[in-house]
Amino acid sequence: MTHDEETIEAVLRAFREARQAGFDSARCYRAGVDAWRELHPDHTPGYAAKQAVAVILATLGPELLKIE
Repeated sequence: MTHDEETIEAVLRAFREARQAGFDSARCYRAGVDAWRELHPDHTPGYAAKQAVAVILATLGPELLKIE
């Protein structure tokens, strides 16, 4: 597994776990950002947030937009 794959998996795992725990959307995205920052402490908070949210939306976007 590459470092990038490890980061992506960590971000998605944190986001999904937060959703399953019933947290609001902001807290779920924050969990993904926190996971990114944990693996990349040298990245600025803003950069980490942009990257983590991009990963979440690129991977889970259609799932997040489902209307039931």
